[in-house]
Amino acid sequence: AAAVLVSRRAPIHNESTPFFACPRQGHATRSATNQCQVLLPSTLPHRLLPHLRRRQGLRLEMESPFRPDVLRGKAALVTGGGSGIGFEIAAQLARHGAQVALMGRRREVLDKAVAALRSEGLTAVGFDGDVRKQEDAARVLAATVEHFVKLDILVNGAAGNFLASPEDLKPKGFRTVLDIDTVGTYTMCYEAMKYLKKGGPGRGPSSGGLIINISATLHYTAAWYQIHVSAAKAGVDSITRSLALEWGTDYDIRVNGIAPGPIQDTPGMRKLAPEEMSKGRREMRPLYKLGEKWDIAMAALYLASDAGKYVNGATIIVDGGLWLSHPRHIPKEDVKALSKVVEKKFIPNVLQTRQIGSPEVVTTVKFRKQVQASPVKEASGGTAAVAIRDFKKSANSAKPMESPFRADVLKGKAALVTGGGSGICFEIAAQLARHGAQVAIMGRRREVLDEAVAALRSQSLRAVGFDGDVRKQEDAARVLAATVEHFGKLDILVNGAAGNFLASPEDLTPKGFRTVLDIDTVGTYTMCYEALKYLKKGGPGKGPSTGGLIINISATLHYTATWYQIHVSAAKAGVDSITRSLALEWGTDYDIRVNGIAPGPIQGTPGLRKLAPEEMSKGHREMMPLFKFGEKQDIAMAALYLASDAGKYVNGTTLVVDGGLWLSHPRHIPKEEVKGLSKLVEKKVRTSDVGVPSSKL
Repeated sequence: AAAVLVSRRAPIHNESTPFFACPRQGHATRSATNQCQVLLPSTLPHRLLPHLRRRQGLRLEMESPFRPDVLRGKAALVTGGGSGIGFEIAAQLARHGAQVALMGRRREVLDKAVAALRSEGLTAVGFDGDVRKQEDAARVLAATVEHFVKLDILVNGAAGNFLASPEDLKPKGFRTVLDIDTVGTYTMCYEAMKYLKKGGPGRGPSSGGLIINISATLHYTAAWYQIHVSAAKAGVDSITRSLALEWGTDYDIRVNGIAPGPIQDTPGMRKLAPEEMSKGRREMRPLYKLGEKWDIAMAALYLASDAGKYVNGATIIVDGGLWLSHPRHIPKEDVKALSKVVEKKFIPNVLQTRQIGSPEVVTTVKFRKQVQASPVKEASGGTAAVAIRDFKKSANSAKPMESPFRADVLKGKAALVTGGGSGICFEIAAQLARHGAQVAIMGRRREVLDEAVAALRSQSLRAVGFDGDVRKQEDAARVLAATVEHFGKLDILVNGAAGNFLASPEDLTPKGFRTVLDIDTVGTYTMCYEALKYLKKGGPGKGPSTGGLIINISATLHYTATWYQIHVSAAKAGVDSITRSLALEWGTDYDIRVNGIAPGPIQGTPGLRKLAPEEMSKGHREMMPLFKFGEKQDIAMAALYLASDAGKYVNGTTLVVDGGLWLSHPRHIPKEEVKGLSKLVEKKVRTSDVGVPSSKL
């Protein structure tokens, strides 16, 4: 920390000091408040940042994982952009090439914010207005489009909050927060639609814009003294999903959300969590730290860049796993003793093992019957040949998407990807390697692994393959040990091995059902269990306060219900639960982040060919909000976001990357008939008897 102390008066330029990477002309920039802005590399331990910030006049930035021109040519409007999280989002959008407009109620705050951005040479303008007033929303949006000619990104960040118990919160106060957070968000979306839709000002006939709604995690369980904000943000999440479905389908507008946890140095945090409260809460937090405004801005950058182009209807939780957290009433050392007592009580039953206790200390309890897992049958036509075609096509794609991330964003990292020989997981492995990581891939078929590794090495990427079956604990242990022996450490584990086929419940035997659970759910847990000693803080190649990352590949099948997928739905529901549980327990004890990715239908994969024949796919596409299948690169970009410092405060989240498909339902009534039907209903209600609720349409 002592190496980072600098003078407020002099520019910083020290080629020999690795702490500094210069953001623009080889020295630190100055904000409107005469503060030095220092760009820090990702190798700096995050726990140092609060201590360094206390030096008067020193403003610290983490180095962005994204290319600085990733939003060049884009125009954005951020409500609530004059301070706090909203300002940081606006600043990061502008620093990555966007033209930015800020909207807020206080002119003096806007002027200072705009001056601070312009002092960095960024394009920014401020418009005063209240999101609760439709005329203000319309005026500010029109002024933004007049100024920048178009609008690509709307960030709805304006919000109101205060602490109040329900018995002390008057309906007027309750409604005020809903008017700002929920109605204000809807009003801005409503007025922005004509600018964001495909074919709007400055837009092509098939290129819509993006809406990002800032939400919260308060309503995911329940939060003391926050009934008003919980209700308001629940409404915001619902708006996000509804517009993602309807406007994604009709206007090619993507709509997503970000749910921040407690973020330090924000007006909200100071108001809602005084220092003495914060200290106590920090002990309950899996990653033992508060988030940074930067973390939320990086989530917005991911969604706004091409990395998030197939994300629609998702709300990314950026809270370090706090919403999953509960007080630990039993110390870990007592759990082992308790497990032994339980084991003693159940000992008469024999044969099959059941696991009890915290994830990394598993006690064996015996039960009666054991079912042997059957091997997964290869699809007719040769699965290996299909896999080889897959990765060759991926590796030699004629028009690969230009990555929004810096090419060295994962430099020095080591990763293991299960199921990495083909399809989505091969693409994840390839993108991790292209961005600087050393990559090992694990699979059951040696010939597929050899071809995959050869394809990666032909691009001068560092890759190695290990054959193994995730259902076998000895294979998991062997492959993980070999990976660490080869690379010296393990930073990232991607659990992508999976099994699937179509089957109705009456035709699916328990043996077939269990086979999928053994691969997807038990296999995921087994890999996590064996990887703990390598990923935990203080593990091989790790510092005493830096843990690794686990990414579990899930699905959206179990979010509602899916025909002929009862086995995979149950398996992936289990995977999601593993993600949340380990994010809580291992985030707390070992500084390991655990997240998931839930892909939708992805073209060019064995899974889509097997589960959705071409004739089925055409009909499916008509129901998709974005009218297209995803690309393997879309899933790989989600993995890159989570693996980079952009996602360093994301823990316990499963990121849905499906274009909004899981939200979709058939549209039984054409849009043009809805207006007529609404008028008819309204007319009938107005002529009905007294006492019948009247329509407000």
